[in-house]
Amino acid sequence: MHIDHKTKGKIWANEYVDLSSLLQSNMGHTEEKEAFRFVESTSGLVTLRREKAPRQITSLPQWFTAFHTFVAVYAEKFPETTPALMQYMETIRKLGQRAGDDAALQYDRTFRRLRQDNPSLAFESLHTDTYTDALAMGISRQSAQRIRLGHAFRQSKSPNPCYSFNNNNGKCTRKQRPYKHVCQHCSGPHSKKSCSRNQGQQKANPVTKLGAQLTAAR
Repeated sequence: MHIDHKTKGKIWANEYVDLSSLLQSNMGHTEEKEAFRFVESTSGLVTLRREKAPRQITSLPQWFTAFHTFVAVYAEKFPETTPALMQYMETIRKLGQRAGDDAALQYDRTFRRLRQDNPSLAFESLHTDTYTDALAMGISRQSAQRIRLGHAFRQSKSPNPCYSFNNNNGKCTRKQRPYKHVCQHCSGPHSKKSCSRNQGQQKANPVTKLGAQLTAAR
């Protein structure tokens, strides 16, 4: 495992380090994707520059992989802190179980930035304000996701087609959508006005045809 001296120095100095850089080193190669940003020159000319964006950590399995590298580097100079770092990992794991990966990752980023300004903050000690903020954010996101999934589930299980969808040419005006957005006639993914079956029935229906003729004669 090769970690450059500059990164090691930042870790030992309790400076904030983006763990994604450790993840890339630990995997032995760099996974990057292209990104673009606007750059303004001294003359005021704005151009679009293509850059390589480093892979970001978006899940706890990725975080644990990277943090194991962080622990190995930190313990190289401060071996006595290993139990505290293990306790910190357990805090992150439990927070992820309670409020999701995003909450745990937010706590880690915020806590390590705070340690950069105040290295006396102990890894094994819970930073209550940061923990509470991350927990509230995570639970809020989980609740919103459950609501969205609930609406989608009810819509998928509803036996009735949505009349708002059908009567407005496929544009539903309901704030909530408990009914299926399918055709009343054939259950296809379109409104009844766009249904070929409905159009065929109208052409074949003599009453409809007579009504159209009377309307045209007026």
